[in-house]
Amino acid sequence: MTLTAQIIGIFAMAANVAAYQFKNKRNVILCQLAGSTLFAVNMFMLDALMGGLLNVVGIVRAIVYINKDRLKIPVKLVNGIFMALYLASYILVFAVFGKEPTSFNLLIEILPLIGMGVMTVGLSMKDSKAIRVCGFINSPCWLIYNSLVFSLGGILCEVFGIVSVITAYIRLDMKS
Repeated sequence: MTLTAQIIGIFAMAANVAAYQFKNKRNVILCQLAGSTLFAVNMFMLDALMGGLLNVVGIVRAIVYINKDRLKIPVKLVNGIFMALYLASYILVFAVFGKEPTSFNLLIEILPLIGMGVMTVGLSMKDSKAIRVCGFINSPCWLIYNSLVFSLGGILCEVFGIVSVITAYIRLDMKS
């Protein structure tokens, strides 16, 4: 099962890395939807509950942001709901799923929450440049978490994600 989890993580990585290369915000979000779906499976298979829960919320987040104009929900309300869901995921990991609340675990499990929170704010902005800037915070948080839960796809995703964000920032954003 671990090999299968790692293979799924590699496919998730490919979707997320590709996301940063699109100029069109909808395409960025569609790639992140695919990546979140695959990473949710990857994380649950690796028993990384915080990562799995946050990626499930990430799936919903991508669907909401793709349909944001049709839903006509204020961005601040949407962001607040997602931040509450991230916080609830954090609490569930310790209170329901039994992760021991040591100082180390409390710190490690909050890193992907920070990454998701920052990326949620970026996805709610109007242009893809904001998403890339948020990637500079999101990726290091997830890189540390993925290293500790040993998600090869997650580790590679964040390494490539950092390189991809830098490349796209130079290619798309420094020219404008």
